[in-house]
Amino acid sequence: EDLGHSPSDARVTHFVTDRPHVKKVSKQCEYVQPQWVFDSVNFSIRLPVDRYAPDATLPPHLSPFVNDDAVGYKPEYAEELAKLQAAANVEPYQMEMPQLRKRMTQKTNDSDAEEDSDDDEEEEGQGRSGGDGERER
Repeated sequence: EDLGHSPSDARVTHFVTDRPHVKKVSKQCEYVQPQWVFDSVNFSIRLPVDRYAPDATLPPHLSPFVNDDAVGYKPEYAEELAKLQAAANVEPYQMEMPQLRKRMTQKTNDSDAEEDSDDDEEEEGQGRSGGDGERER
C-alpha cells in the first residue's frame, strides 16, 4: 500500500514541499516547508504551520545547539517557541556540551587557575623587600 498517493488518505496530515507555489490536492492536509519539520523536532512540539506555509517567509532558524542563557541573547522567536513549549508542558531541551569540548574547557580553566596562582606568588614575592629596596631571598 502506498502511503500518501491518494489525496483522501487520512493517515497523511502534512505535505512537505520546498516549492513556493503548490497545487493543493488535499484540503485535509497542511502544506509546510521543510524547516517546519526540523523546528518541530528540535523544540519537541508540533509547531503551528502558518509561519511555515509554502509561500511564507520562514522564521529565523534557531539552533538547538545554542544555549540562549549562556550566550546572553534570546531571539524573539525563541521566546515565542518557549511559550508554545510551556503551553504544551514540554521542557525546553538544553544540549549538553560535547565531552571533548568539556575537557578542553576544563583544561583551559585549569590553566587559567594555575596562571592566576603563579601571578599571586609573584606579587607576594615583590611585596617583600628590605630597607634598601632589594628583594629578600
